[in-house]
Amino acid sequence: MDGQEKLLDYETIKAAVAGEKWATEKVLAHYADYIDELSTVEIRQPGGKVKKVIDEDMRQHISLWVNVGIKIAAYLNIRIVLGVESQKLKVEVRRCGC
Repeated sequence: MDGQEKLLDYETIKAAVAGEKWATEKVLAHYADYIDELSTVEIRQPGGKVKKVIDEDMRQHISLWVNVGIKIAAYLNIRIVLGVESQKLKVEVRRCGC
């Protein structure tokens, strides 16, 4: 993407906050690569080789947080930051400067 991340349009975000299924799916699709990256774990193979795989449970858990987070963040005027630390989902809540 030539160094710039394509942003979601305002109407999609507004519709996702309102609970529109199509918009929520579009938001999840927009962040799918990032969600996959956050849910990737390293598994050591019997020969000692390390293999990276997506932990589907963690992926679904993060997707759920994104879905719920959209509504919570809009209601409370906050920003929710998701990350993974030591293979555990880390959720950080920050007040918006709005």
